[in-house]
Amino acid sequence: HNSFGLYTFGMSLDRDGVSMEGTGKDAKVRAYMPEVMPLDLEFAAESTAGRFVLPISAGEQLQEAAISVDVTGLTVGDMLWGLIDPGMTIPRDPATLRLDLTAQVKSYLDWLDFMTVGASMEAGEVPGELHAVTLKDFTLEAAGASLTGSGEATFDNTDLETFKGF
Repeated sequence: HNSFGLYTFGMSLDRDGVSMEGTGKDAKVRAYMPEVMPLDLEFAAESTAGRFVLPISAGEQLQEAAISVDVTGLTVGDMLWGLIDPGMTIPRDPATLRLDLTAQVKSYLDWLDFMTVGASMEAGEVPGELHAVTLKDFTLEAAGASLTGSGEATFDNTDLETFKGF
């Protein structure tokens, strides 16, 4: 049984890329996947937000890719907690997870030209280049601890020995 108290979702697709964005309030998810874990998995969150941006056109200009996730008030069901912490020694306060990551990429492929993309992948061709990554925010507050971070990195695509690329 899954439910959201209130949610929004938007998606766009054009030559510039694909973009998806959404928010949710009072999310409750209950799943039974015996092939993964033989018990009910229960999760709830006070609020959720996410964003995904990916360029889909080839070009020489750098394009932005992005992913962000923001989950506050995250709780898990007692069955899962019982496996992780049967002695109940870890604080079970609601958790927060925040990830905001952007990248500058160059795409060699027009991803909507499915025949060309398939042939390129089968031939082992490199689909593009990663030029820079910026971690604007990483926050994990759970089990009585807090982990935060930010940073950035650039990549030299002329040196594929140090970093192999995509």
